[in-house]
Amino acid sequence: MRYSILKIVLYSFLLMCNSYSQFYADSVISEPVIEFLKIADEEAKLLKETNSHEITREFSDSEIEDIARLYYKVFNEDPVGYNIYLEKLHKKWELNRNSLELKPAMKLHLLVKKIAEKYGIPFTEIIGTPAFLRCKYMNLELSNYKIIDGSNNLNMKAHTFNFVVEDILKGHKFFKTGDTIAIMMIGGVESPLPVLSGGNIYFIPLGTLSGLGKDGFNIKFQSLKDKYDVWKMGEPPRVFPIENETIKNCEYFGFPEMDWNKFKVYFKEKFLIFK
Repeated sequence: MRYSILKIVLYSFLLMCNSYSQFYADSVISEPVIEFLKIADEEAKLLKETNSHEITREFSDSEIEDIARLYYKVFNEDPVGYNIYLEKLHKKWELNRNSLELKPAMKLHLLVKKIAEKYGIPFTEIIGTPAFLRCKYMNLELSNYKIIDGSNNLNMKAHTFNFVVEDILKGHKFFKTGDTIAIMMIGGVESPLPVLSGGNIYFIPLGTLSGLGKDGFNIKFQSLKDKYDVWKMGEPPRVFPIENETIKNCEYFGFPEMDWNKFKVYFKEKFLIFK
């Protein structure tokens, strides 16, 4: 039985809650979602006219700031609506895939790269991450998980990491302190598991993945890329340990470690600048 690496990796980052996905909230495909994808589509039309594969036109500082603010709102308010709308656009693209039109996801990727040109990749990844939570890791559960693809199916070993939310720096709309989160990953060579210790505290970034699970969407570890145009495999998701109220291994945020309370102020002032 043959499966593409893409499918294996897709399922490798599956994250599910005990009873529902908190990210669902009151998703209605919000105005920021529609507007951001509209801008990406308009920029892609210009690329088609110039036969280019990159957005080369220069945005003014105010233009790119407005686009970045919109990008922040998309994931701060309605990440599930973003996935639902993107999936609808992709299905529409599939019906006319012989055309030279870019995939909707590629249109978005090119626009996100323009944001990163001004603000840097870490900043862009962070504002595009729906939630950052301080969590206590409880335990690991092992189970079997079946991937069904048409007439084929594959049995794999599932690893479920159970957390309790202690603090929320981003994602207040979707989570509250005391929530339990069960993160299920199908580990493998392409997607190794994070190394966690029971009872320890971690700062974890969370995103949402559509098309899977009982409700058609799930939450997942957010990868937090440090490069674009490179698909890295073989690296576990980023999680940041908190020991003795000090958050460690934080080079991604711009420093090696920091007192947790100071980090909370730093994180909000540096990354949560859009309202």
